[in-house]
Amino acid sequence: MYKKIVLVCALVAMLSQQVANAQALPFFWSNPVFTGAVNRAIGSGIAANLARRGITVAANDATFAETMSFVGKAANDANYVSTAAGAAATVFGAPVWLSALVSVGALAAAGAVAWGVYQFSQTSSGTSGSAVQLSLQNPTAAPVPPPVSGGWTSYTSPNCNPATTTVCANHPALPSNVPYYTSGYPNSGTVFGCSNGLDCATQAALAEVNFQSSAVQNIQYTINPMFQGCSESVSPPCSYNVQLTWAPNADNPTVSGEVISVSPMFNPAFVSPGQTGNLTQLQPTSDMMAQPFPQQLTASLADSLWKNAAAQPGYDGYPYDATNPVSQSDVATSPVTPTWNDVLESPARAPGSTSVPISTQPIPSTPYTPGQTTDPSNPASGTTGTTTPTQDPCQLEPNASACAPLGSAPAAPPISTSSTNVSMSPWNVGPADGSCPAPKTFEVFGSSYSLAFDPLCSLVQSIRPVVLALCALAAAFIVAMGVTA
Repeated sequence: MYKKIVLVCALVAMLSQQVANAQALPFFWSNPVFTGAVNRAIGSGIAANLARRGITVAANDATFAETMSFVGKAANDANYVSTAAGAAATVFGAPVWLSALVSVGALAAAGAVAWGVYQFSQTSSGTSGSAVQLSLQNPTAAPVPPPVSGGWTSYTSPNCNPATTTVCANHPALPSNVPYYTSGYPNSGTVFGCSNGLDCATQAALAEVNFQSSAVQNIQYTINPMFQGCSESVSPPCSYNVQLTWAPNADNPTVSGEVISVSPMFNPAFVSPGQTGNLTQLQPTSDMMAQPFPQQLTASLADSLWKNAAAQPGYDGYPYDATNPVSQSDVATSPVTPTWNDVLESPARAPGSTSVPISTQPIPSTPYTPGQTTDPSNPASGTTGTTTPTQDPCQLEPNASACAPLGSAPAAPPISTSSTNVSMSPWNVGPADGSCPAPKTFEVFGSSYSLAFDPLCSLVQSIRPVVLALCALAAAFIVAMGVTA
C-alpha cells in the first residue's frame, strides 16, 4: 500500500513538472504531439530515391533497415551539433526538425521556402553557433514606417464611433503597416500612429507643445520611461511620461507645467513584415503552423541526413550518391504530408541514440529476415541476390515494443487432493403415515378433563412437505461438503 502511495505522488510530481515546463515555453511552440509524419516522409523519400536508382527495397530489407538506423542517429545528433541547435533541442524536445535543418545546413541549401504567406529562411552564414539567425518575412506586407521626426501623424482612432463623434471621417484610417498607436488630441477621435513606444511619446509631446503654445510661453518637454529597464523589442513596448514645462501666466501663476502619460497600444490591423531571430524567438501564427511542410525542405533534410549517415564509421547501409540526391519528386511519393506542427515532436535523446525511428511506416511491423533483395555490391544494376542481415532487428531498434523482454511464466503449483468416504444408512423416524395420539385425560378437584391433539396433528400434517424438503436440502449440503473437503 505504501509503495502505491509513493508511486502516485511521484507521478503527480512528474505531471506538475511537465505542465510547468510547457507553460514556460513560447505559446506556439508548446505541447508538441508526436506523429512520426516527418520521420515517415524522410524514409519514403530515401526509398523512392533508391527505387529511382534501380534499387527496390522490401519491408523486411535488412540493408534498408540499417540505412534508416544510421539516418536516425544522424537526425538525433543534428540537434547537438551547435550551441544554437542544442539550445533549441532542450527547449522544444528532439528531434526538432527545424533544429536539424539548421545543424546539417539543409535550410541554407534549400533557400527561402513558403510558410503560408511568409518566407522562412536562414539569414546568416554558417550552420553552427549563436550566429545562426532565422527569419520569417511576409512579402505582402508594407514596411514599417520610420519614426516621425519633428511632427506627428493623425489617424482616425480604431475605437472612434461615428454615431457619437462627428469628426471620425476627418482623418484617414490607421494603416496596416503601423504597429502601434497612442491617443491624439483630446476629444478629437484621433490617434497618433507610431513605430515604437518612444516614437509614440515623441509625437504626443510635439502635438501637445503645438496645442499649448497658443496659451503659454516658453514651453518645453522631456521624455522619461515609466519603468526602468523596459524594452522596445517586446510587445507592447515601453510606456513613457512626457513632462511639459512653461513660464507661468499672470492669470494662473501657480501652474508651470503638466505630466502626460503615453502608453502605446497595438494596432489590431497591423500586418507584420516579418521577424528575425533564433528558433526560440520566432512566433508564427496557428494558421502558419497548419500549413504543409514544404517538400523541398523535407527532401533537403533527408538528403543531408543520409549524406551524414553514410559518412559515419561502421555504416553498411545503401550507398549515398551525391550526384543523385533526394529530390522533391522523391518526397512527393510519401503517403503522409507533414505540417509545420509535425516538426516539433518526440522526447530528447543522447547523441548517438537509435531512438529516432526513421521508417516508411510509423512502427516497423515485420521482423528483418534474410531474403531475395537487391545486391548491395552492385546497387545500380538492379540485380538480385541473397543477403544476410548484419544485425538483429532488436539491435537496430532496441526500444521497439516487439523487442521488449517477455520472460517466462512460473511453473504452476500442484493441485492438492483429498478423499472422503460417505456412508448412508436408514434412520427410523417412525411410520411414514402415523396416527394422531389419543386425547390425554386428567382430573382436577374431582372433575375430569380431556386434552385433544387433533389441532396440533393437523398443523404437523400441513407442514410435512416443507420439513421433508428442508431435510433433503440439508442432506445434499452434507454430501457436497464431504466431496469438496
